[in-house]
Amino acid sequence: MGAVACGGGGGGGGGGGGANDPGLFGSLSVFLPDSTNLEAEPNDTLAQAHQLGSLAAGRTLSVLGTVTQSGADMLDYFEVTVPERIQITANLNTISPSSDLDLYVFDPVSLSVVQPFATPSSSESGTFLAKGTVFLVVDAFNSDSDYELELVGAPIGATTPESEPNDSAPTGDYLGTIAPGESVTVTGDGAGGSSDFFLFSVPSGMTLNVDLSSSAGQDYDINVFDATSNLASPSLLGTFDSGPPNESGMVNGPGMTLFAFEVFPFGGATAPYSMQIATSATLVAGGATAPTQSRLPRASLAGYTAVTRDPVPLYESTKVPFRSVRGAIIVDYADGVERRAGRVLESDAALVGEIPGGPRKLALDVPAEFDDEEAARFALACAATLRGRSDVRYAELDPWMMPLALPQGGEVRPNDTFYNLQWHYEQIGLPIAWNTTTGSAAVRVCVLDTGSAPCSDLSDIGGIDTIADPQIAGDGNGVDSDPTDVGDGQGSQPSSFHGAHVAGTVGANTNNDYGVAGVSWQTTLMHARVLGIGGGSSFDIANGLLWSAGLANATGLVANPPADIANMSLGGPGFSQTFQDACTAAWNAGTVVIAAAGNENSSTPSFPAAYDNVISVAAVDFERNKAPYSNFHPTVDIAAPGGDVSVDRNGDGYADGVLSNKPDDSVSPTNFENFSFYQGTSMAAPHVAGVAALILAVDPNLNPDQVDSILRNTATDLGAAGRDNIYGEGLVNAAAAVQLAAGGGGGPVLALDTDAVLLEGAGTRRVGVSNAGTGALDVTSVTTSPPSATWLSATAVATGQAGTTDTSAIDVTANAIGLPSGNYAGTVLVDSNGGSRQIAVTLTVGASGPGTTFTVFVLAVDADTFDTRAQDVVQTSGSLAYGLGSLPPGRYVVVAGTDEDNDGLICDEGEPLCGLYPSINLATAIDLSDGQRVTGLDFPVQDTTGPAPASSDGQSGFRLLTRTPAADVAEGVRQ
Repeated sequence: MGAVACGGGGGGGGGGGGANDPGLFGSLSVFLPDSTNLEAEPNDTLAQAHQLGSLAAGRTLSVLGTVTQSGADMLDYFEVTVPERIQITANLNTISPSSDLDLYVFDPVSLSVVQPFATPSSSESGTFLAKGTVFLVVDAFNSDSDYELELVGAPIGATTPESEPNDSAPTGDYLGTIAPGESVTVTGDGAGGSSDFFLFSVPSGMTLNVDLSSSAGQDYDINVFDATSNLASPSLLGTFDSGPPNESGMVNGPGMTLFAFEVFPFGGATAPYSMQIATSATLVAGGATAPTQSRLPRASLAGYTAVTRDPVPLYESTKVPFRSVRGAIIVDYADGVERRAGRVLESDAALVGEIPGGPRKLALDVPAEFDDEEAARFALACAATLRGRSDVRYAELDPWMMPLALPQGGEVRPNDTFYNLQWHYEQIGLPIAWNTTTGSAAVRVCVLDTGSAPCSDLSDIGGIDTIADPQIAGDGNGVDSDPTDVGDGQGSQPSSFHGAHVAGTVGANTNNDYGVAGVSWQTTLMHARVLGIGGGSSFDIANGLLWSAGLANATGLVANPPADIANMSLGGPGFSQTFQDACTAAWNAGTVVIAAAGNENSSTPSFPAAYDNVISVAAVDFERNKAPYSNFHPTVDIAAPGGDVSVDRNGDGYADGVLSNKPDDSVSPTNFENFSFYQGTSMAAPHVAGVAALILAVDPNLNPDQVDSILRNTATDLGAAGRDNIYGEGLVNAAAAVQLAAGGGGGPVLALDTDAVLLEGAGTRRVGVSNAGTGALDVTSVTTSPPSATWLSATAVATGQAGTTDTSAIDVTANAIGLPSGNYAGTVLVDSNGGSRQIAVTLTVGASGPGTTFTVFVLAVDADTFDTRAQDVVQTSGSLAYGLGSLPPGRYVVVAGTDEDNDGLICDEGEPLCGLYPSINLATAIDLSDGQRVTGLDFPVQDTTGPAPASSDGQSGFRLLTRTPAADVAEGVRQ
């Protein structure tokens, strides 16, 4: 289910009325069941596959993407979940007729190619069966090209006929995964005296009972193979050859096994046969058993050398491109599912930790002979198969995080104050900010890092150690309430004491004639020790973040009181839904979450900085230019000093790094009174955390969104005008931020809730306008560019309520009529007395296939009687603004949905779209007084099979006032 358009608001539609009419007004966001997706990069490896969602019979998924014949984007991986076994027709069409792209289907258990579509042509098509999880990869064979991949689901009957050719294991008919208690029947005829092969994936341990019958009495034998390690040369497990006309047998299969069943026509039989494979979760003594040591997906592509034209890049792309905790996966169950106690897979995964009411971390039984790459592939396969289950919300690896500081330059042994070496504070205007505030002890900053150190220039109130693995922790135990950094040095390498360095930048003891200064002098420091020897687990870090925000987590402990700000100068390339959810929960609980953008000099996102609800901080050098290592990415929010220890551009005799506390354990005893220059986005992030602490010292009632807005809107613009991927909104400006927070005559500051809009096909997107400063904000003009972007228009939406701004939003509208398929770019410039902001607009034409235009009815329903009082109509291909005017006073529920079956009801059984304000799971009644106009009632409509409230006459759904001619016209369009 893909999002196609987020609509505008404020009027429109049949019940819209005038700009000042009373009633209920808002806009819809529409999530269509059969929409076209735009590929989400990076998706160049199996571990980073773009998850397209669920595919069922009668439904279509499609995606637009681009691959290149050389470079980093040769492959695009996609993951699809298939709840019930169906036939999938895959169509891959290139935009350029001279391009040759290939398509491959991967089994999630063995990570083997089980179906290639690799002909020398500009398009590929074919069918395959699937259930559970399936991976598909688009491969650029001879040139660069845009493409469209379409997947169409179709039902299959009670029996599945063979599909020739299937006379070897590599060409066998793939039938997807099979679950305990399920049975599958296949039929064939042994034509030509050749064998028929059928492939099944077994995610969890079970017994497979096999029965074959031939109505003509022909003699068929059955050979059972384990094909997990090598589909081209599978291991024979057993043979059933008792004689005609029937064969039966039993196979005990451990979890994570790809079985190949060969139906062999003994004596050249050609008569029809039927083979049923029924499963049971109980392993039966005496059955053939697949040896566990065969579960090694090392040579999964060997059997496709003849038909796969470039097997090496495909094989390399199935490796996990980021380090993860060996043998660990994190699993969260769907709402309402009874939580399992451990045996998620036959491999008897052990429960390692659990976030109450949330995900569980499991340790898999990884064969000891697996190296780290093989173990990562095994864990990836386990997680992928779990994602195909209806009771699993998500399953993922546990990415490994590292501190984001780079090797240090010069080192200073202190015997006096070193503020004169902290050039980075002048750069962001801290001396001016300190005239207003030097911080407050009531503001708490949690440093999630390597832990605390007993430096005399640092004071903290303790914290927690969430590192569960004692070998990584290095302190002899697992989780405890002691965050002391015991060192992470290995061999002759001294320890980083990274957490102490970061904490010193946030809030070292300052103005004490010793050591270094901190950004916020009075801030209370807390520590969550989440990084140990070699780094740390995403699961452990997520729990540290939840702890800091005072939220339930796997440790059973919470910070009380919680932190106002959490700084994470750490990161890595692996996405974790568990970590993302923790960031969102902490932000929503009132903790400002800040993270380092990463040190790879790359546009590849680094997590947690790239997560939603995290302020991502890039790094600059002494001259306010991009630091040579700093990542650049659309998720970068702001920049701060990170340093560059390879140069001394300020001529002070020391490398231009960031100076802070750094104990030294290369000597004995450890020198805790040491200070060093470090460089990295690790050093940039605590500058922003410290400025956030100064903001909260001035106004402790600000929430994370307001702190974020102040930081962004007072930043000093660097690089290209406006926001860019290198510096985000610009260099953090402590002086301006503190002044704005204090209301010190800073004047109005224009703020937008987004600076990028993506529209598919057509439609309107509403971008909220706010004043991050003081006084009245006056939006003076809204213009579009370039002049050739005649498809783009934008208008200011007047505020409907008293306040400090004259404009509540900007409606950005795209008109695709007459435009050929392709992507179009334009810009909306918003000018005001509080500055100017730009909105980057991307329009995709030709992304939506047939059947994606719907008529949506929006109703005002009496909250007590369920009687419909007003109605508006919108089209999903046009503006999604609605208006429900001329309403008498009362309590109303706003509901929207389709009436595809023409029964005069919306949100009843079988309708593709339904929604209630503010969400379908939490409808809220709006109290409307006489003459009142309520705006901003924006909510999504989406595909749903859940029950709808009953209407006043007892029918399921909500009754329309009338079906309008516009709706009938829309019906004709879809036909």
